[in-house]
Amino acid sequence: MLYTAILTVPANTPVYSPVNTIVRPTARHITGVSILFPNGVDGAVGIRITDNGNQIIPVNDWLYGNNETIQVNEDRIISDAARLIVEGYSTAEDWNHTVNVRVFME
Repeated sequence: MLYTAILTVPANTPVYSPVNTIVRPTARHITGVSILFPNGVDGAVGIRITDNGNQIIPVNDWLYGNNETIQVNEDRIISDAARLIVEGYSTAEDWNHTVNVRVFME
């Protein structure tokens, strides 16, 4: 199964107050994640994914990129009341950036 999320991160979104979108999967086994950072982001946007408040991707930081898709192979069972939250912040001063997230599950 494939679950997708599109997150637009406004310029100057602080790390202590990230914007988010919720993914509500019906499956519980994550097999992979891909995050597409468009050209122009230049590492100014950080993305992470949490499962009911626990950060799971990456384990203890944020993912950054520019004009690339970051792929994370994963083998994780998420909680019964699955609610994955994609969070993002931005140090960009002038532009909003939109990041595409795909979560592969079985």
